[in-house]
Amino acid sequence: MDALRCGITSMRSLGEDKFIDVAWRDAFEKGTFVGPTIVASGNPLIAPGGHAKFMSRNLEVEGLDGLRRAVEYQLRHGVDCIKLVTTAGETLDEGQTFGQLQFTSEEIRIVVELAHAAGKFVCTHTGTTEGVLQAVDAGVDCIEHGYVLDQKAVDALVSYGVFLTPTLSVTHNDAYFDRVDMPAAQREPFERIRNRHAESFRRAYQSGVQIVCGADTNPVGFCTLSEIELMVRLGMTESDAIVAATRTSARTNGIAQDRGTIEAGKKADFLVLSGNPLHDIGQIRNPKLVVKSGCAVESVPDGSQTDFWDELLSYR
Repeated sequence: MDALRCGITSMRSLGEDKFIDVAWRDAFEKGTFVGPTIVASGNPLIAPGGHAKFMSRNLEVEGLDGLRRAVEYQLRHGVDCIKLVTTAGETLDEGQTFGQLQFTSEEIRIVVELAHAAGKFVCTHTGTTEGVLQAVDAGVDCIEHGYVLDQKAVDALVSYGVFLTPTLSVTHNDAYFDRVDMPAAQREPFERIRNRHAESFRRAYQSGVQIVCGADTNPVGFCTLSEIELMVRLGMTESDAIVAATRTSARTNGIAQDRGTIEAGKKADFLVLSGNPLHDIGQIRNPKLVVKSGCAVESVPDGSQTDFWDELLSYR
């Protein structure tokens, strides 16, 4: 709801426990509450002892049979996509090497086959070239992160038409780091790969990879707007950054038939800004009006809700 007031009319959730993203998606669609369109994935599927295994939302799955059952379980609960974690991260994974492969190609392929047969798409947390090549070959639809990619990985993304969500905020969002008072030791791994992440993003963009806007951090509204600004700062045109956050994001989430562009016959999701973002991308933080499915959204809370930053920092 906070994100919607910032102008984020649709979002993709790539990891929640107990299918709360599915429940909120349905509540918003029914009009029980006013909120953004949610593309829900339920639990991320990780290998035994895999990336961020301590997070309760991450579902550890072993072997082909285990993956079949896990995907079927997610589908029964109404998810829109399947989230896989196929490489170890730069942080959170003590004893594992950054980019270490966590599933076999056959295991990834069975997840893709089951999801695609049900009309769902597959996103995968993948940090490095080796992970991207494996995931693309197995048929995934979207790569999340891609921190360190060489030209071979980028060419594979282009050849197979796979989307890339670079999540620049993970390594570059200093305003967020400061706001949450992130300790220096926690920042250090992100800062260590910052330059390689930027190089990978530029290489992908210049090569024609389909770039999707996604920040991977909360608050969704603040961090999504930061992500758009970061894409511009690192070399994207203002126009292309806006397209990444609208049309391309709608395409990768399977909702482009209704959303992502302003066209006759589509849902009326749009915002009116105080200034032209093609001249100054910072204008995306100055909405005059947010419209969701043809209805104006209150730009500020009515006083009955706690400020989202206060909620977030209290939870942390």
